[in-house]
Amino acid sequence: MSDEICAPNEEKLSHDVAASTVFAAATLFRALADPGRLETLLLLRQREVCVGDLAVALDEKVSTVSQRLRWLRSDGLVDRQRRGKHVYYRFADAHVEALMEIALEHVSEERGHNDVAAQEAYDA
Repeated sequence: MSDEICAPNEEKLSHDVAASTVFAAATLFRALADPGRLETLLLLRQREVCVGDLAVALDEKVSTVSQRLRWLRSDGLVDRQRRGKHVYYRFADAHVEALMEIALEHVSEERGHNDVAAQEAYDA
């Protein structure tokens, strides 16, 4: 079967979403596209967490986790609150948490939990 080009329709395709909104959505998806940031967000959906606890849970350096949290905070995905010497992070927006849950559900259904294929596709 060949991919034939269809005849142009008289009505031009368009959408009603502002360019700035498209850019903001792309920025959100870029933030969620990194496995490390996604894993960090998965932990934050449980409760507020300080950087040290995240570093232990992720088995990573505190500096690595701090950098990741700065990225997520700059994209508006997490909030922080200082309590004494510690800074605690939490989800900034329930919409983002819901979007993340939908994405995880989607790939689980589509791939049948085939984590090896997903990792290979990501690494390619």
